Amino acid sequence: MKSIQDNIRTAALAFAALLCAASQASAQPFGLWNFNSADLSGTVGPAMTYRDAAAQSATQFGTTTALGIPNINGVTAAVMSFPAATNSIMGYNLPTPASNGGGSLVNDYTLILDVLYPPSSSGRVRPLVQTDDGIITATADLVIGSGNGIGTAEGPFFGSIQPNTWHRIAFAVHGSAQTIRMYIDGLEVGSRSIPEPFDSRFAISPSSFTQILVTSRHQCGSRLRQQHPVA
Repeated sequence: MKSIQDNIRTAALAFAALLCAASQASAQPFGLWNFNSADLSGTVGPAMTYRDAAAQSATQFGTTTALGIPNINGVTAAVMSFPAATNSIMGYNLPTPASNGGGSLVNDYTLILDVLYPPSSSGRVRPLVQTDDGIITATADLVIGSGNGIGTAEGPFFGSIQPNTWHRIAFAVHGSAQTIRMYIDGLEVGSRSIPEPFDSRFAISPSSFTQILVTSRHQCGSRLRQQHPVA
């Protein structure tokens, strides 16, 4: 099993991400967002966008040192600080790759997020990704639950996200294999099955956007990446 720990640094009271699609021939991610340019542009792939003006005005970019939060693995890093939501639209749009996995949607992908949440967020639900655009479920589909574990909105939940601590969270969605595998800091903490073989609520719209950090009531930080499912 490959470790997820090797590829992304984190952001505090901020966010970074990586997204990869299974149909890619190599481990090159579809998108990588680490906020080194102090905006939503992608280090790899297209830029993220704001979902509304409130999110844009409240978002901050800076280093972990400048924002007064813990460094990542002892190293000062560029991060994005995102606000607690004040409406049901606030959040960000994350670009998505082409369809794969035997259906019309993106069925096989891995999303990796480096996140840090303040103590005030501990013990509360923190939405991460709305995979189905609110069509099947009105709430986010991939979340941190009130018990501080990661999972899908209805559970089950696994592992523990500690406050004021950088964690690398990964969801490896294998729609074609009908499974979601979940990781914290490079270790697999749990998995769940997907009833449908393809185009389930966990598949994301192709060549478009999926919603991240939407309606989160608690300020936090992170960095993002999309990549191939972990095998």
